[in-house]
Amino acid sequence: MSLTRKLVLGAVLPAALSPAAVVVAGTPAQAYETMCDPGHTWTAVGTPSKVNQVTHKIVRENYTGSSATRTYSASRVSTIEASVSTSYTISGEVSASIFKAFSAKVSSSLGATIAAKGSTTKTTAESVTWTMKSGDTYVFYAGSRKVTANWARKRCNSSGTAVSTIATGTAKSFYYTVEGGVGCKQAPPAGSMAYTAKAKYC
Repeated sequence: MSLTRKLVLGAVLPAALSPAAVVVAGTPAQAYETMCDPGHTWTAVGTPSKVNQVTHKIVRENYTGSSATRTYSASRVSTIEASVSTSYTISGEVSASIFKAFSAKVSSSLGATIAAKGSTTKTTAESVTWTMKSGDTYVFYAGSRKVTANWARKRCNSSGTAVSTIATGTAKSFYYTVEGGVGCKQAPPAGSMAYTAKAKYC
């Protein structure tokens, strides 16, 4: 083989077959997908649930043979407080932020405006006036719809590639405060406060 032929082969082989050329053309480092705003913190609120809760009650009978209108003082049996609870340490500012997210979730899910954080149902006796027909036992009551939801405080890492949970807990409040009376022989509609009062106290 001539000197010229050797030089040509020497020029072609490194470009086509040299191991060094394969290393240079290797796969670049893997890129991670951004899934959240780096460093951002927010509150995720679960689906709210609601339940009627009787807060005041008194039970009376009328077997006098005639109707009677009376005003009674219904005693407090429970209290609902609009609050945020957790086993973690959170600041007042964060707690307020969580309750705000909770309120927005209740509004969008249930179409209800709940009592502000720190509010409570009435803690003293409730005065109720009602007419009782003869021959029945009556429950006089006051109550509210209690609404609760679980929440989780989330944080995006500094590169925006992962989300961690930094605190969890529950939030609660109330709406639809109502008072009234129900005869134990009556059949109030399911879901009403009267239905709840009858089921619990008759």
